[in-house]
Amino acid sequence: SEERAEKKEAEILTFLAKCESNFSIIIDCNWESNHSESALKSLSQQLMFCYSCNRHNSNPCRLFLSGVGPLIRQKLEKIHYDNWVGVSTHFKDILEVADGNLDDDNELKVMSWQGDKTRLVYLTSDAEEVIEDL
Repeated sequence: SEERAEKKEAEILTFLAKCESNFSIIIDCNWESNHSESALKSLSQQLMFCYSCNRHNSNPCRLFLSGVGPLIRQKLEKIHYDNWVGVSTHFKDILEVADGNLDDDNELKVMSWQGDKTRLVYLTSDAEEVIEDL
């Protein structure tokens, strides 16, 4: 119904406003050539889990997936990532996304860090540090 659609749109706008008032996270997916098929499937499931946790969090953040190659994109399409609210996917690598060089110029208007890289969190399995609190 029209009332349900309006309620859903209002919910999405509220969620996006909360995301914009918080930090952003860029998840670097630019390593698909180094991983097996099962590792890529696991990655897509982990990304879905990250999205779900963020979507249900009272203080959500903006998620950017950078370096998304064709194999990862194919896996994400199976789990309907194009419907994820507050998530942007990009073919470009992490540095280009962090510098604001995105695939879609309109995206520049909604980047919550607006050029301030201190508001970004870089997640990698190679890190020796453990994030306890953001």
